[in-house]
Amino acid sequence: MTRHFTLLLQNIIQTVDKYGLKERHLRKHHREVDTFFEEVSNTIYVSEVSKQYQVRFEKNRNTLFTFLDYDNVSWNNTYAEHAIKLLATHRNKNIDFFRASRIEEYLRIMSIYQTCQYKEVSFLKFLLSKETDMDEYCRKICN
Repeated sequence: MTRHFTLLLQNIIQTVDKYGLKERHLRKHHREVDTFFEEVSNTIYVSEVSKQYQVRFEKNRNTLFTFLDYDNVSWNNTYAEHAIKLLATHRNKNIDFFRASRIEEYLRIMSIYQTCQYKEVSFLKFLLSKETDMDEYCRKICN
């Protein structure tokens, strides 16, 4: 199971390295993904660890490779981990700031900040522009 999964991910990552996170290039891996899941479902595993992974793979079958169907969706959760780490860092430094009445505002600002970082746009310049649509702002500054 691990060998097959490793080879599957290596093939996908090679495609990402070559073409980026583009659905039109990643969708070709659907056949490999289906083959992998069929193998996992049809194999009787002996070790407890393998059985546990078999259950997890079958449970997450419909969502594990969702990134193959969309442009610019990362195959790992690095962005989510980074966002959570950033939030935790600010929470420790600004304990008074995290009152329930202000948490939604803070999360909204952090979301904009993270989007600016992801799109390689200056957070300060975006705020000063008073633009409310990030994609529109990016189109304006790119032209």
